[in-house]
Amino acid sequence: MFTGSTPTVAIGDVIDATGEVVEFFGDTELAGASIVSKGSSSPIAPTPITVAEAMDESYEGVLVTLTDIETTVSPYDCSADVSSCSDPNLWELNGSIVVYDRLYGDADWTDNMALSPVTGVMSYRFDRRRIMPRMGSDIGGN
Repeated sequence: MFTGSTPTVAIGDVIDATGEVVEFFGDTELAGASIVSKGSSSPIAPTPITVAEAMDESYEGVLVTLTDIETTVSPYDCSADVSSCSDPNLWELNGSIVVYDRLYGDADWTDNMALSPVTGVMSYRFDRRRIMPRMGSDIGGN
């Protein structure tokens, strides 16, 4: 969902969201989104999937846990995807999914790099499927 600013929601909030479904550089999102708070509840549980399943667009925007991580490349050289990329905080899982720090809210990202399992929101950027952990407990079973 793209609101143009930081959303005023937290994990566990229940919302109604409206907007236009668009593809933005290959990532499905709601543009011009409007959010109406409906209260809060227990946070949703992530969907357990394999890395191969995570390659499917149907998981874009879904909170998942990748269950079968066998190999990691850390740090991942993202210049292989786009020449202007120089993000040193990425790593790659099973040669296909990039772990991306875009949503990460804790200060321990570099301590958790290359740990597994990984939970996060699936995304698509620079022609690569990505998983975006939200906090330290999303990485390494912390």
